[in-house]
This record gives sequence, C-alpha cells and structure tokens, in this order.
Amino acid sequence: MTHVLEIVEFKLNTNATAEAFLQEVQKTTSFVTGLEGFVERHTAKQDDDLWVDVVEWQSMDHAKAASEAFVQSTETQGMMALINPSTVVMKHFSVRNTM
Repeated sequence: MTHVLEIVEFKLNTNATAEAFLQEVQKTTSFVTGLEGFVERHTAKQDDDLWVDVVEWQSMDHAKAASEAFVQSTETQGMMALINPSTVVMKHFSVRNTM
C-alpha cells in the first residue's frame, strides 16, 4: 500500500496569532491521531506567514476520509476558524521514497 502525504498550505486570518493557532492545533491532536490510517503530522511556518500542515496517511482512501472527517468535527472548528479559507491549498502526494 502506498502511503500518502497530505500537504495543506494556508495563511492565518489577520487577527489570529501564531500562539493561538498552535494551541488550537494541539487541541486537534487526539482527533487526528485517532483517525484510521494516520502515520505522522507536522505543522510548520515560513517567514512570510505561510503555514503548512503535513500529514502522512497509510493510503489515499485514508487521506480522503480524514479530510472529510476533519472539516465536520467540532474538535477542529477552533483551528479552522483561525485560517483564512481563501488561502487554503490542499495537495496529495504518493510517497515514493522513505529513508
């Protein structure tokens, strides 16, 4: 089975702070790690305020199901409320090499 990297790029709303956002990310941890097919997650930020949330899933089916569950869950609404929706770009990549 080919693992999948889900990479979501986004910027925060103008009134959101990095600290508040990271607190909300922490609140989603048990939800995300409990989803079927979860492997690993990283959240990172560039100097220009572009963020990425990178999650590795066991398969594309797991990634798609998780995306649907994430937007519907009450546990993720605080995090999503701090993200500027017009800046969100989601991509999926099949893992071809792991070291």
